Amino acid sequence: MSDYGFHFEDNGLNRRRGISSPEEELFNSCDVAEAVVRELAQNSLDAKSASSDGPVRMVFELRTVPTELIPDYENLRKHIISADECNRNDEQNDRLDKAVQAINGKTIQVLRIGDYNTTGLTGTESMYENNALSALTFGSGISVGKTGDGGSYGIGKAVGIRSSSIRTEFWVTRTEAKDSETVFTGYCQLATHLDPDDESGKKLLSADGIFTDRVRAEDLHYQRGRDSIAGFPDRTQPGTDVYIIGYRDDDPELENIKRALITNFMVAIDRGKLIAIGECDGQGGWELNSDTLPKSLSNEGQQAYYDALREDPVVIDDKDLGEVKLYINIDNTLSKKYDTMVMRSPLMKVTTWPHRSITAHYAAILECSDEKGNRLLRAMEPVSHDNWDGKRTAKGETIIKRLKRTVREELHKRIGSTVGDEITIDELNRLLPQGLNPVKPVDVRVRNGSMVDPGLEGDGDSETATVHGKSADAIPVTRKTPKFVPITQYRTAVAHDEGDPIIKGRDRGGTGTRGSHTAGIPGHGSPGDGNSLIQGSEISLKALYQGDGAYLLILRSSEEKTVSGALLLTATFEGVVDPNYRPIVSAEDVTKGNPVTLSVSNGLITGVMIRRGKPTRLRVTVQNKRKMQLAVI
Repeated sequence: MSDYGFHFEDNGLNRRRGISSPEEELFNSCDVAEAVVRELAQNSLDAKSASSDGPVRMVFELRTVPTELIPDYENLRKHIISADECNRNDEQNDRLDKAVQAINGKTIQVLRIGDYNTTGLTGTESMYENNALSALTFGSGISVGKTGDGGSYGIGKAVGIRSSSIRTEFWVTRTEAKDSETVFTGYCQLATHLDPDDESGKKLLSADGIFTDRVRAEDLHYQRGRDSIAGFPDRTQPGTDVYIIGYRDDDPELENIKRALITNFMVAIDRGKLIAIGECDGQGGWELNSDTLPKSLSNEGQQAYYDALREDPVVIDDKDLGEVKLYINIDNTLSKKYDTMVMRSPLMKVTTWPHRSITAHYAAILECSDEKGNRLLRAMEPVSHDNWDGKRTAKGETIIKRLKRTVREELHKRIGSTVGDEITIDELNRLLPQGLNPVKPVDVRVRNGSMVDPGLEGDGDSETATVHGKSADAIPVTRKTPKFVPITQYRTAVAHDEGDPIIKGRDRGGTGTRGSHTAGIPGHGSPGDGNSLIQGSEISLKALYQGDGAYLLILRSSEEKTVSGALLLTATFEGVVDPNYRPIVSAEDVTKGNPVTLSVSNGLITGVMIRRGKPTRLRVTVQNKRKMQLAVI
């Protein structure tokens, strides 16, 4: 007959252990949600099933459950109370005090993290074997059962213990084998304590409790056929459920989990390798996938890195690491620089490299998914996977130093060819249009190379200018030192396409036409199309040259509102602004991936919509396929 519950070994002559665990200390640099996400999502991605074509799917489910439904509740409660009483002099004993409070409550928060399209924990639980199941549930710092991509299964349980108010977690796992049945076990880490069932009061027990068959204590024997706990969904598919009992993050809607997933696994989610679902007390919640990711970005930094992924990468061929890709987003509308996020094959953020010599605001992502490079970089990581330390391998320091230098050089190249000058031009929409008495172009060149000559720029995707409007009577053209250049404005009307008399209409493209003048001047013309002209002061523009006269325009609303209407662009040549020049001949909206053709007439792009907080991307071509600096009129 079996008796499944928590078994604490006799401490014997072993040293007493307090509440502190060296493994937990590895995760003290991040908060509870980030530690859970980084370790468990990495484990799930590493356990991707070769027989499944779909992405790894993770479910984060938080429920409030009756405390008495915790397996072996009464026995666990006695051990927690005993550990608390035996460690009153430990400076960290408040953690055991809180554990007692939690276990004595009527209800408790339980977080289930389940993965699907994964292999489950293979192997057996015997303490004499070394495999994925024994490493996670009983091992310490053991790296087995992995593909070499991720981390150590033996470290994973430390995250669950750190995140549990009663320092307890359970696992339910099922493998892909045809005759597979669920394996159930648990682990509790307290401190050395007296056996609550020993009448002598002198028998010390170890800090670690393993959920096993206590009748067969000569080895570990986990429970079979138990599919879940506390009313959570049964484990019927291959994969693993981790239950963190007394989840101690105050996050009732799991928004911290969601944020940590985006911050650390954005690339995996964007490429469809990972789908994550958040559920709270059976009320539904959120889903993160490649489609919902853009709408789920919660801060400027996440948006900046996501925009970097939309750019074509710089491909670096490193002699040791193989193919490395660098995605760069140069954007001086950002409030700060976000530096370079680095990662390897699991597509999890490892760390961020700052570059002090770079002053422009940017976000970049460095990815090494080459098998050779991934293996080398994996060997340079500590068990927390939050750094690349070249001292850990031969030639490691040389490799990392060279890679950092290459990244810095590529950033300087991109910045030198994309940032150029910040040009602020307002009221140009009221200047003379093409076809009438032209306004003489005003030379607004700034000395000492402040303006970039488009003809000197290299090929490839490069931003020719960052242009945005600013309300002012004068029209400043500025880089670091503002220089104000007044332009005379002639408020004229627009000639009809067929050469009819002038129509005044409305300044912002309304539907009105000019009526008859009181002095007898006849009113002619036709109604406008109703497309309100988007003002330069309403948006910011970043133009990336893609070759052969094509540009990718990244437009953002500079106000907290959605802006829509018609967009009119001009260009500058060698620092000369020509407000009469209408270069655009075709345009399409590529924001959502599938191009949507927009109407272009006399350089005017109609049907443009720039949503609040989200960039709009237009692909445009210019006449004569010339390279130029584009600006909003």
